[in-house]
Amino acid sequence: MSVPNKVAHRIENTGSETLVVVETQYGDYLGEDDLERLEDAYGRTLGKVDPAND
Repeated sequence: MSVPNKVAHRIENTGSETLVVVETQYGDYLGEDDLERLEDAYGRTLGKVDPAND
């Protein structure tokens, strides 16, 4: 699966087996300070994501 730049996305396991996601990044910039949480079903804070605390 490839998610284009600046496209909102969500993944959900609808099956009965464990889902394992391996995320990779490519391109000139590989930081995570540009992540923003749009909606969260687990009560986490919406807005900018701090990868160190997420």
